[in-house]
Amino acid sequence: MPRAFIPPFNTLTLENLNVLASRFAAVMTGPNALTTLGTFSSQLWQNLLYLPSYRPLCGSAKEIVERVHHLQHLKQLNVINLHWAWETRSGFRYVRALVNELRKNFEIWSLGQTATYFIPEEHS
Repeated sequence: MPRAFIPPFNTLTLENLNVLASRFAAVMTGPNALTTLGTFSSQLWQNLLYLPSYRPLCGSAKEIVERVHHLQHLKQLNVINLHWAWETRSGFRYVRALVNELRKNFEIWSLGQTATYFIPEEHS
């Protein structure tokens, strides 16, 4: 079973989140969730990782790599949201540049590492 869920159109409500919390380790959204759920940072909520991605970390890799340096002073979990269909147009060139920039300046965690760190073992 998948560990994470990304709702269609990156939107959900608190009622949706309650249902998803019983099935998934993580729910990930984009900026559209601001209008349906509200403003929340990444957090553990009822043994569910809620991992939103807002601008400047949601968009094309080219846009994100130009702005990622603004996050260096933040001591928090940040989620990057890429749409792979957009990245195929550039042959993933900017994804490579983004990963290289992130490796130089940040600690990168996979979803599995994040879930293992934040979710108690009996709920993962």
